Amino acid sequence: MESFKPKPGVNRRQFLASAAKAASGLLLADLARAQAPGAPAVATRKFTEWGWPEPYEQISTKSKQWLQGKGWWPLNAAWIVVWSSEEMIGNILQSERLLEKRGIEMKWQTFVAAGFSNEAFIPGRIQLANTGALGVLALLSNKVPTRALAVHSPGLTHAATVPLDSPLKSLADLKGAKVLKRPAVVGTTTGSTNHFGFIAAAHYLGLTENQDYTLRSTPPGDLAAGPKGIDVYTIWEPHVSYSTEILKVTRLLETLNPYYVYSGYYYARQEIEENAPDVAQLMTDAFVEAVLWGKANPDKALKSLLSHPAYGRLSPDLIKTMSERYLFWPKPTVYYPFDDPNGIWPKEESRISEWAFETGASKNKVTGADWQNVRRTSYMARTFEQLGWKLPEKPPFLPKDWSGVGKLPYKPYSAELLQGPAPFPEPDEELYGAALNGKMYVMGGWDDGKAAGINYEYDSATDKWTQKKGMPRAAHHAAIATANGKLYVIGGFVPPKDTQIPTGGAWEPIADVWEYDPAADSWKSLAPLPTKRGSAVAVEVCGKIYVIGGATTVAGSKDPYFTFFGPSLVLTTNEVFDPATNKWESRRPMSVARNHAYAAMSEPLPSEPPAPDPPAAGVSGSVEPLASRSTTVAGTRSPTFTLCA
Repeated sequence: MESFKPKPGVNRRQFLASAAKAASGLLLADLARAQAPGAPAVATRKFTEWGWPEPYEQISTKSKQWLQGKGWWPLNAAWIVVWSSEEMIGNILQSERLLEKRGIEMKWQTFVAAGFSNEAFIPGRIQLANTGALGVLALLSNKVPTRALAVHSPGLTHAATVPLDSPLKSLADLKGAKVLKRPAVVGTTTGSTNHFGFIAAAHYLGLTENQDYTLRSTPPGDLAAGPKGIDVYTIWEPHVSYSTEILKVTRLLETLNPYYVYSGYYYARQEIEENAPDVAQLMTDAFVEAVLWGKANPDKALKSLLSHPAYGRLSPDLIKTMSERYLFWPKPTVYYPFDDPNGIWPKEESRISEWAFETGASKNKVTGADWQNVRRTSYMARTFEQLGWKLPEKPPFLPKDWSGVGKLPYKPYSAELLQGPAPFPEPDEELYGAALNGKMYVMGGWDDGKAAGINYEYDSATDKWTQKKGMPRAAHHAAIATANGKLYVIGGFVPPKDTQIPTGGAWEPIADVWEYDPAADSWKSLAPLPTKRGSAVAVEVCGKIYVIGGATTVAGSKDPYFTFFGPSLVLTTNEVFDPATNKWESRRPMSVARNHAYAAMSEPLPSEPPAPDPPAAGVSGSVEPLASRSTTVAGTRSPTFTLCA
């Protein structure tokens, strides 16, 4: 056990930081710290603040020499501006130098459209690019050796908009010219995905060209402005939102999403895969890291992108909205390039390639097999393995009851399902959460030092918060764990009653233990914690709950509390609670005192050889195994207990 005295005048967070420093600087994980004396070596790895494992893998000497001999050093890459989050990933790759961190010298440029990008990619002037599916279709049609590493902005919304005073209520109103009494003039960008989306919709709705509608080719920027003489504008994001929400010159008629699923691609020259496959892997790693960096640093990502000259006249709110819908909110696994011939991408892209060939937009026929062969899932699968992610069974942006490719109309997907996470009902700090029975429960709260004691249930399926019965005794910095379908709230701090110290300046540790039953929305008091404390961690292993570390008053203290100015005791204590018997037992303490730490129960990955004693409950800081399925405690054999019989 160790004690410490923070300097006078520090705030609450500085106080906790002082406590952590006195407890060997273990407030948060520093996986590089040495293990406890006598403990066996534990495989550890550092991570960036946004979750990428370090150190970065580096390009091999052989691959670098091949690129240099090819004249592709530095490697040339490009991204397309103003493209609903696709550009955000490219900008992060460039500005954060994520490929350079892997030893690849880069030269970046930007384009305003896929055609310009292809003009540079086809002759090999750039070797890494991203465009929409039609851009890749052009490469496949021209037999350009291409390797798709990731899907980009999947499910990007395409839509039909109309003038504000239009009498049209849906595309079905075009049938028989029943509303306008003449064929509607439909503005589209010939050969684009919005063109295909409208044709697919017209085919499904039974609309006939020159009888129900006529087409007028118009650039998407002009369509967003709502030009006169056009009855329906077909465009894609961000032009849809720009037209309807920023300029407010049109209104949404309906999206084209029920008739077509958009996909973009992040791809490289196939020669790189054939001669320097490690570079293809590093490109994929950097792409996913860019996604993680953007999610962790949304404000920085937006500021960086908006500093680009192409965004000088664009609405920051529009770019923020697009980035939220297509980058910040979706799961990062949406970029997995599924190659199942009966899955979504090869089949869906076959629909647009057949149309392109029939209309002459594609000079050669591109088949489903071509779409399947252009991609490789192995690179992103390895990236996910490095991050400990499970491969998605199907695209996570699709609804659970997805009907299948070509079975129109498609149910809402992607951005139509994402409205952003519902805000927490009572904004506060020092809240603690746990997942149980498919729901998340958030409890506690600081409430300016008074301890809020709130209890909310979150259902991710409906994106709703529901208030539940609050904690019977409000406390902050309690430890929370789940076991056997119940949630346990253990210890914590309360504001002392008999003190002149301002609220929030003094913390009284308590020994309360409460069991919360979500099914009944009820609380039950249980056997008190043997060592009263707060800021401990709790973890369930084999039905029992281990409560580890924390802080309490120093021995011999005259007061039941400690303050910002008085000493506090950081603990090594390890006590285990059995909900079946309502009893506590002591276990071997940690070798280093900790509070505000983290604990987890881990199993070895199936692909790894089993560790000597799996699973292990550990506390992060330096990762210290505390117990295991057999009798290992803190790295030494002990016959005193087993976690799991």
